[in-house]
This record gives sequence, C-alpha cells and structure tokens, in this order.
Amino acid sequence: RSKMFNKEYTLNFLNNDVGYYHAALTILNLQNEAKTLSKKQQDTFWNKQKGMLEKMLHTRFSSYNHDIEFAYFKQLAKKLVKEGIVPCGYMKAKDKDAWLQKLYSNYQKDLKKWNKILQKSASGFAKAKSPMIEFAKELLPIIEEVKVQKEFADAELNVWIPIYTELKYRSQSGNFIPDANSTLRLTYGYIRRYSPNDGEVHYPLTSAQGIIEKYNTGNPDYFLPDNLRTFFDQKQYPEILIDKNTGKPVVCMLYNLDTTGGNSGSPVMDSNGNLVGVNFDRTYTATINDYAWNEKYSRSVAVDIRYVIYIMQNFSSADHILKEMGVDLK
Repeated sequence: RSKMFNKEYTLNFLNNDVGYYHAALTILNLQNEAKTLSKKQQDTFWNKQKGMLEKMLHTRFSSYNHDIEFAYFKQLAKKLVKEGIVPCGYMKAKDKDAWLQKLYSNYQKDLKKWNKILQKSASGFAKAKSPMIEFAKELLPIIEEVKVQKEFADAELNVWIPIYTELKYRSQSGNFIPDANSTLRLTYGYIRRYSPNDGEVHYPLTSAQGIIEKYNTGNPDYFLPDNLRTFFDQKQYPEILIDKNTGKPVVCMLYNLDTTGGNSGSPVMDSNGNLVGVNFDRTYTATINDYAWNEKYSRSVAVDIRYVIYIMQNFSSADHILKEMGVDLK
C-alpha cells in the first residue's frame, strides 16, 4: 500500500509541476480518447480541444524557469526509478543525467511544433509525436494501475473513516473538531497586518498600485486587458473604492481567519453581517494553516467586494447580474 502511495505522490507532482511533461501527457490522453471515436467524431473532438490546448501551451511554457523545472524533473524521474518505474531509454543510457537532459531539452522544439499545429488544425495533434510523449506513454500503464489501486484504497477508507471518527469522538468526550469539508462552517477574526520577518511588514490593505506592479513584471498570471490597464493608468477611481486612511483604491485585504483548502470563494462578512469581500488565497507563510493556526503568520486574502462589483459593472459586462441581485455601486 505504501509503495502505491509513493508512486501516486511522485506521478502527481510530475504531472502538476513539470509543464512540459503535463503537456505531453495531456496530448497523449487526448490521442487515446480520440481513437475510440469515429473519423467524423474525431474532427469535432479535436476542434473542441483547441481552446484548452492553446491555454495549456501558453500557461505551461511561458511562466516557467526551465533550468529549475529541469532540475525538478530530474529528481522526480530518479524517484520513479527508485520506485521501480524505469523507462527503457533511461535503462539503456550510460549517462542517466545526460539522457534526462536530452529528453527535457526537446521542449523548445515541441512547443514550436505544437503551436504550428494549432495554427492549422487541432486535429493535427492526433498524429503528434515527441520523445516526451513517448516517455509519458511508458508511464501511462503505471498511472492507470495506481488509479485503480487508489480507488480500492479510497473505498476502504470510506468504510473505516466514519468508524474512526466515532471512536475518536467517544474517546475525547465529544471535545474535538471533525473534518468539516462539504459542510457550512464559520470562523471569525480581524483585518490585520503582519510581519513574517524582521523589517518586513505587510499592510492589511492592498491597492490598484499593486496590480500595476505585478503586471509590469511580465508574468502572464498578472495579465491586464487594455481597457482595465487604461483605467488604472488614469487613476480616476470612484470615491467608493478609496480607503479614507490611505487615499488609495482598495483591492484586497489581509485577515487572520483560519482558512484552508476549500475556503476559496467563501464570503467575508463584517460584524454586522454585511458582505465585504470574497476569500481566495492565503499568504505564503499561511500554508501552515493546513496543520495549525498561528497569529503571527496565518493571514488569508480576500478581494474587496466593492472592487468586485466595480469590475463587474464596468469591465465584465455583468450589469444584468448586478441588476438581478439589486446591487448598485454608487
């Protein structure tokens, strides 16, 4: 059982965190799915995948430091070998590191080739070949095997977890907090700054200036459409967005609520029950929340509801939704 989880752990990290491998495996899975369809259905199938493939190739290749990603890929590949998953090319290679380097170095050629296919027709991916796709093809049977084993393990856990929870409840006289996933839960706290390191202070409110600063880094995660960028450049913000203390338009807020995975999208309310924000993230130091809450380091992040409404009203063509809810930002 532990060997299965080790394989799953490594394969998941490989797929989630190595963009080049993720793209190759995605293409391979689409090829296999398309083979089950008729010729007419295949054309429709590939056309539907075009938007997803364009986004994947953009996000998975443009925002990565490939030197770091290769180092990570190499370590994960060697971890797979330790788990008994040894690709043929790796097994035959005299210089294992050189073989992995050569395999990964194909990413520029493949990216260029795959983008060229997209410019013509997504159906061209049906015959797309690549050393990384072949690498993924060797791992695919292991991925499927691990998937089946995990399903059996999850089925067993679904039987035992309620029994374990009941025993834990009885042994602690009811004084414990159960897993609250998929249930309504409330927590309370304060909008509050924090100082994770000496001389480093994060103020509780962020402004539009931070959005521009992130956009200027060139990171595609912080892309801004032209109309919104012009709005920020002009700095003609409506009065309702301006924080009275700083004189700057508020975008996000920090607070010391105990949030974890699954809380994204939760409403943030003030002491009178008014909706003031939408939770969407935690600070880097707040990843400790998955294990314990700490007043000094645990901070969650919400986008200010006034900013949400303003964007919906003026830039997202969502006036009809606001009208339906009876919301008017003045």
